[in-house]
Amino acid sequence: MGGDTLKLGGIERTLTKVDDQGNSAITYKVNEGWPDPATHANVVAFAKKGKTLLEKFEEEIKWLTRIGDLLANGVYESYHWIVLRGVVDKVDLASTPWYWNHGLAGNYNNCIKEIEPKLDLVTAVVKDYVEKFQVLHLDLQPGNILWDKEAKYPSLIDWGRAKEVAHWSDDIQKAVKTQLEFAHFKGETKVCFQ
Repeated sequence: MGGDTLKLGGIERTLTKVDDQGNSAITYKVNEGWPDPATHANVVAFAKKGKTLLEKFEEEIKWLTRIGDLLANGVYESYHWIVLRGVVDKVDLASTPWYWNHGLAGNYNNCIKEIEPKLDLVTAVVKDYVEKFQVLHLDLQPGNILWDKEAKYPSLIDWGRAKEVAHWSDDIQKAVKTQLEFAHFKGETKVCFQ
């Protein structure tokens, strides 16, 4: 039963394992949502447990707390868990209708031309987190950026690799742009193919 339920702080919820899994954690959708600690209203939530009993989420807890997305954390059935605010009705870029309607699969040059402006939108979101919370997201691969159907509004997920920065700078902007371009156009997680 432990893989299908989670109980933390007197709150028990059923879970559904998500299809897309990361390297160090197992991610679940919290079926009934989770109470927001500030408002107590039920919100869309996801839960993560380590793949091993030793896996903790100390860095991610720190950053999720700072940006207000941590809903709960603790130990259940010997595994460390975090519950985080979920992103509603968004998917990775290559799964959006926008990507497919623009015929970007298999058209490398057109894909780059269409996606480059989208990376500017992501850069603006990264900058906003720096300016509001002094947190720089350092894992800007396509799977950690979720989009609405029209690919107009990106959301960042997976804050395990972030760092504190005092302010936005030209050097940070250049590094973010470089990382986004590599991840989307050349790296293992690319969404444009030759």
